[in-house]
Amino acid sequence: MPVVAKHCVAGRGKGERPNDPRYCDLWYLWSTPCERMTGAELVGLAEQAAAQGRWTILTFHGVNDGHLHVASSDLDELCDYLARNRERIWTAPVAGIAKRVAEYQKQF
Repeated sequence: MPVVAKHCVAGRGKGERPNDPRYCDLWYLWSTPCERMTGAELVGLAEQAAAQGRWTILTFHGVNDGHLHVASSDLDELCDYLARNRERIWTAPVAGIAKRVAEYQKQF
């Protein structure tokens, strides 16, 4: 993690639940591997994080191809859902959110 902290805004690992923006370690953020999940499961992950006021990172290694893939129809279902709920659920690249979380954490 020291190398990540020296060269990067944030680092992604694997974890058990969404990140709490108040306390998360920006250089080892928890993420959820999403291989072979259905659209409903992906939407559920987004809703769970939103309900908890947390930040979830969904990890995709391939779409329709590869050994850790998700079906394009399931990814489309998630993307459509997030687009319809953009007023409630913020989506952005990890680095952009990490910068905002770093500023937020300075308050504590």
